[in-house]
Amino acid sequence: MRFAKIIATLGPACEDLDTMRQMVEQGVDVFRLNLSHGSHEIHAKSIENIKQLQLENNYVKPSILVDLQGPKIRIGSFVKGEVLLTQGDKFDLSLDHDVNQGTENIVGIEESLIVSDVNIGQKLLLDDGNIMLRAISKTERVLSTEVLVGGILSGKKGINLKGGGLSTAAFTPKDQEDLAFALEHDIDFVALSFVEKSEDIIRLKTFIQSQNCSPSIIAKIERAEAIKRINEIAEVSDGLMIARGDLALEVGLAKVPNLQKNIIKVAKKYDCFSIVATQMMESMIHAFTPTRAEVSDVANANIDEADALMLSAETSVGKYPVQVIKQMAEICKQDMLMRGEHEIFKHNIKECDTTRVLTLNGCQISADLLAKALVVYTEKGRTALFASRQKIHIPIYALSQNKLICLKMNLFRGVSPVLVSFSNHDVASLDVLAVKTLIDQNNIQPPDTVVILKGDLVGVSGHTNSIEVWTVSDLLKFHDLPSQSVEGN
Repeated sequence: MRFAKIIATLGPACEDLDTMRQMVEQGVDVFRLNLSHGSHEIHAKSIENIKQLQLENNYVKPSILVDLQGPKIRIGSFVKGEVLLTQGDKFDLSLDHDVNQGTENIVGIEESLIVSDVNIGQKLLLDDGNIMLRAISKTERVLSTEVLVGGILSGKKGINLKGGGLSTAAFTPKDQEDLAFALEHDIDFVALSFVEKSEDIIRLKTFIQSQNCSPSIIAKIERAEAIKRINEIAEVSDGLMIARGDLALEVGLAKVPNLQKNIIKVAKKYDCFSIVATQMMESMIHAFTPTRAEVSDVANANIDEADALMLSAETSVGKYPVQVIKQMAEICKQDMLMRGEHEIFKHNIKECDTTRVLTLNGCQISADLLAKALVVYTEKGRTALFASRQKIHIPIYALSQNKLICLKMNLFRGVSPVLVSFSNHDVASLDVLAVKTLIDQNNIQPPDTVVILKGDLVGVSGHTNSIEVWTVSDLLKFHDLPSQSVEGN
């Protein structure tokens, strides 16, 4: 089984239904809509295709993740489309210059903080770090810089201050407009770009609540300021995305690997899921196979137990959107060949939290008895989330009556959601129905041992109160199988 989930970004290379279907068959769990690009009409068509695939997969995948653009700070455009900046040249960033009339000596900007927040001697990175400038003087309206690293620069490229410090509100008016559109289509996840502090997430939550919706909220960690406040951000978020592109520009490339590991650990501590993003299989935009370094990058993120790995340009504009999914899935499956010791995070237990305590002990029992599966009944996904936080090397099957919860569980590491209907059955019969479903899916066999977590108050959230251990053959032997079948993935 593949424990890490795969997120694929939709774009011109893969937005037709047939290609999307092939990508799901190869392992896509979640499709990402990048609202920095494309019209609402294009995204609405993509959502329509995803809904069709959900229907084909009994509403357990693929899920929908909407990624808001956020306050990306950009330069204006150039008269000739692009300019050549040479090392040692002077280059001005001006609030007074026409944003469409840039030259090799000056470009217009719209964000005043580029002038006010940058100190003399600080370095600016443009075009994802390909161009580097150093501030040498400024007035109230113009920042003058010296080109340290030159090259071809085209318009609308992003600006980052090395070390961090450029900041605007994370939830922009454009984001509000885009999110209002997205919420009309029952999306499952919202990613907020350039988060700095917990208040950014709270502001987003307030807006979502005003629309009577409840998608899971992902904080994109790509600013130096967010690293300093990572615990407070995790506490109010459902997930953390390690957006390594802009993060590397602000903190430096060498710091990113250790930060990635630490953010994954923080996500576990606060019961968030974690996503590793940016250039995971970048060479496959053009090449049919990844580089060895990319294979190692994907494998190490998986070994670190990230919940999900995200592909961006590799699928949205790449030549091989289906093949890149196949390659990533194969790399992740190697996790089953590298099983380490089971590790139960006892420090996560909170006082009087019965569900959490039983889940942790259920995971430990599964490990001690070498069970082939942990089966979890869940109404809100909470028990499945707790189980996925543990270093448990067996599949977790999460049974729920709620298809929206099934779709949200697609970003929980090692969790396979199963949509079921069990309102008319007693608890004992539910065990049989669940096991029969997993047998039908070739996930378990009669000799196997399974551990089942459930509550006697079936269909009520927060009442997990029992752990059962069964061999599949004994369970089928001692209970009559109900005639009604179970819907499953």
